[in-house]
Amino acid sequence: MRIFQDMGRLLQERWLKVQHSEEAFPDIAAEVLRELAPHQAFKTLEPLEWLYGTRDFPKQLTTRPGFGQPALTVFSDARLLIDLYYWVDGTTDIHQHGFCGAFQVLQGSSIHGHYHSRGHAEVMTRLKETFDAEEVDGQSDDIAALADSLRESTLFRPTFRG
Repeated sequence: MRIFQDMGRLLQERWLKVQHSEEAFPDIAAEVLRELAPHQAFKTLEPLEWLYGTRDFPKQLTTRPGFGQPALTVFSDARLLIDLYYWVDGTTDIHQHGFCGAFQVLQGSSIHGHYHSRGHAEVMTRLKETFDAEEVDGQSDDIAALADSLRESTLFRPTFRG
């Protein structure tokens, strides 16, 4: 689709001007999304219709198999990838982005949460309240092992930005 070719070329040009700085790329990507407004350039299902109706589409390079229903690569080169992700009846798992860039919701809604680690003290307190190693016959070693593994693990709590 032409809008994605235009977007890819514009991103390439602007990113080259900053010597492909990964730090600068998210701002460049967000700027290009605002300028070209791809969400206004096509109907939501049009890229899928294009995919099934053309023989000239990019190699599908989804960065996370199973992420999207479906995921569709609409532009790619050696440094740059533009994917569309559709979700029909589900949502994504909590995940990290192993890339720099920008995203835009074309239709529907999205929750964008930031997570931070909470210490293990609360877990250990709850564990101690729930299990007293001396009260469990023959299980004290198992509970000690569980406690050790919980000390090494991390709990996450979402904090949402407006």
